Amino acid sequence: KLWLITLVILETISTVPNWYADPTHRAKCVAESFFELTKGPKSEVRGNKLDAFRMKKYYSYFIKQNRSKGISWLVKHAMSPLDHMFDDHSLCHSSWCHTKR
Repeated sequence: KLWLITLVILETISTVPNWYADPTHRAKCVAESFFELTKGPKSEVRGNKLDAFRMKKYYSYFIKQNRSKGISWLVKHAMSPLDHMFDDHSLCHSSWCHTKR
């Protein structure tokens, strides 16, 4: 019986999972960079905290809705939340972008 349990555990460990890390944790890690960009003296080209909060929200939705897709798809579409913020909806999907509806 022990060898059967060991075999099942080894098969489970050796399979590649089809899930990725916690979406909330990934969104926090990405958002940290956005908030870093708001530090420093105010200027017209530097984002503010409201921009950082928007980007955190957009990336959170992006990551959560697309977490089942492959890494290559995520890399290809990683800029879509930023483009969406600046009214470029070419990579948006009608399921979440009001402009595409």
